[in-house]
Amino acid sequence: MPPATRPRDIERYFLSNEWFYERRKNYYRNQGRTAGRIVSIPYLAQAIMAIGLSEPSNSRARPSSLLKSESDYGRIFDPTLDFGIYLWAARTQRKVDDFLRSEQAGATASERTNLRFHVSMLTVAKAHGAKVYSPAQLEHIVDTEFGDDLIADAFAEIRKGVAARETATGAPLDKIAKSSALTEELLASAFPS
Repeated sequence: MPPATRPRDIERYFLSNEWFYERRKNYYRNQGRTAGRIVSIPYLAQAIMAIGLSEPSNSRARPSSLLKSESDYGRIFDPTLDFGIYLWAARTQRKVDDFLRSEQAGATASERTNLRFHVSMLTVAKAHGAKVYSPAQLEHIVDTEFGDDLIADAFAEIRKGVAARETATGAPLDKIAKSSALTEELLASAFPS
């Protein structure tokens, strides 16, 4: 497991950029910090799993157990990973979440809950130009801020993918979002071999 100082180092890095990595529940919220800049441990883990490891179905299906496995913990909190990638992933996920709540998105509550990590994964993969296997691959795009149009394009593609899976399987949206099949189909469609 990474050294115990890693979470503290991430917290210090976030603080230096006026963001708040909340290692202790409600610590920054109780200080009156801006809620939109507070990032919990599970939120960051879900963002890294979706954006940096192309596993949005795991982010959706296993939010509370992502950090219980030593192997997943090591992939998410890799001690060699630049702190800037963590902050950028959190900011990107927050941007996607904000977009999905907007009138422009027109997302249902179920889509916001079930597809948010798929939207961030596909948006970032397209900016990267391929499926992302490791968060370290993202160093070249950590200064990228995504506009609503790019996020909207990814969301539209995901809606089409969901509709195709619903037709093929008859499964409800939450089951589709928790399965890796949707992710595989989205990436295969975005990056045909």
